[in-house]
Amino acid sequence: MAVHDVDLAVGEFRQQVRDAVRAERGAQMSAAKAEAVRRELEAALLRIKALL
Repeated sequence: MAVHDVDLAVGEFRQQVRDAVRAERGAQMSAAKAEAVRRELEAALLRIKALL
């Protein structure tokens, strides 16, 4: 059950990030901003792995 709960949370998080990125697209997201988001996602992954 716990794995399922995490799967749901990851799916919700992914959708929220995608929605935010799509909303930003209207302002023509810069390559630098996209790179910063990618770095934040990688950092979040490392923090999550440290919890497991």
